Amino acid sequence: MLADLRRIQTKQIDADLCIIGAGAAGMTLARAFIGSGVRVCLLESGGFEHEEATQALYDGEDTGYRQLYDVGKSRLRFFGGTTNHWVGHCAPLTEIDFETRPWVPYSGWPIKKAALDPYYAPAQALCELGTDSFDLASFSDIHPDLPPFDTAKFSPRVWHLSPPTRFGKKYRDELVNAVNIAIYLNANVTELETDKDVSRIVGATVKTLTGEQTRVVAHNYVLACGGIENARILLLSNRSAPRGLGNDHDLVGRFYIDQLRCEEAAFVVAENNRLFDTMVGGFRKNGLGFEAMLGPSRATQERHETLNWVAEFETMRATSDWALSMYHLKNLLQTGRWPADLGHDIWAVITHLDAVGKDIYQRQTARPLSILARCEVAPDPESRITLTTERDALGQNKVRRHLRVTLREKHTLRSAMRSIGEELGRIGAGRVRLADWLLADNDEWPRPEQQYAGVHHIGTTRMAADPAHGVVDRDCRVHGIANLYVGGSSVFPTAGYAHPTLSIVAMALRLADHLKERLPR
Repeated sequence: MLADLRRIQTKQIDADLCIIGAGAAGMTLARAFIGSGVRVCLLESGGFEHEEATQALYDGEDTGYRQLYDVGKSRLRFFGGTTNHWVGHCAPLTEIDFETRPWVPYSGWPIKKAALDPYYAPAQALCELGTDSFDLASFSDIHPDLPPFDTAKFSPRVWHLSPPTRFGKKYRDELVNAVNIAIYLNANVTELETDKDVSRIVGATVKTLTGEQTRVVAHNYVLACGGIENARILLLSNRSAPRGLGNDHDLVGRFYIDQLRCEEAAFVVAENNRLFDTMVGGFRKNGLGFEAMLGPSRATQERHETLNWVAEFETMRATSDWALSMYHLKNLLQTGRWPADLGHDIWAVITHLDAVGKDIYQRQTARPLSILARCEVAPDPESRITLTTERDALGQNKVRRHLRVTLREKHTLRSAMRSIGEELGRIGAGRVRLADWLLADNDEWPRPEQQYAGVHHIGTTRMAADPAHGVVDRDCRVHGIANLYVGGSSVFPTAGYAHPTLSIVAMALRLADHLKERLPR
């Protein structure tokens, strides 16, 4: 069933399970209940398309580390959520991401990776991925010339490239047609109501931008609105709990973490061009796209006391029009992604054949490379989401996002680039020069266009066995509230290097299994 809340008059909606948010987590969770007999109410703030008035409900302010995308533009508020502009890079979290690392304060999950492993295969299917393997060596039939990296120090891996899957379009029809799923569009949850003891949710207040209001009464509720909005709704639900729900220990909104993406962290002068054929650019297998990357082994992370990281080798490209067009066409051949203006790119290359030929010749004799580095941001209680006094169109307090990026992250990137430099020297592949800003032992970072965070929102309702250390328990239930759960990367205590979407979907499938044991049929 599908309804636009702006066009119906109902004082109360009854359900067994109320899911708030129709992004990757919420839609995955709802899908898991199709045909189960469980009455599911799926609430989405927006409609099926982007609308400025709804998107403006995300507006807020940023302090701390400079962001490339401001808090209001780094996520999307319509059916499908941020998968509507997701790039598609997929990889699972690694075992060390779940462990307590003595050199990373506040690290450690209350579950091991083994608890999530059974859910990665179905999550990959939902993200339209192929093989289960993320080990680059398993693709030797396509790229047999993998450089002889010391596997005691390094782990060659791959990104799986989702098409990318737009959940709002891919899974819309089956959810709309499911007899036990009721989808309400333009439905904004403004408050979660509790009983007198603040031990159960008894209702969710839902409003539209055009003034309609209703209430959802369900056995269980799941917040699945993303790493920023999950915290915001908990903080705003403060009628019975003045500090907000799940916030007895002042942890809701804290430990906001992200992942850094750093262009040109180092530069490579290659001694042997062929050694880099496997590592540079994307490739395809069975119609699916992949990209190579190099990560550290557990021993390397322990030895250098770094956060988790990964590096990708890239061919440095000029900024001239024809050179950018060459890059777009090469990307089309490697990954199957069509450039925005194919005709323009073809014409730009054809009309500069002399320059193109010279460029190809030079690259056969000397390949200028740069390294794109990614690393997790360390969990920090001072990195947080808080409420401001400014109000949105629904009368709700807007958010302030504060992210701290420190010398710990810089040490990680510097150590990573030096380790790669030593390894390339050992195997005779080339020499590495670190970017000047990375050598400086200070908190200065390059301009946001070269190095940025702000697109992955993680950690604001972190998971912990002890309520003094986290907002939700190992089953994603908010501590102290019997029927309130949180879905999405806001429950992750640490970020790892991997983009979170695949793990968000896996965690949603795990939560679905838990809820199926609790809900009446």
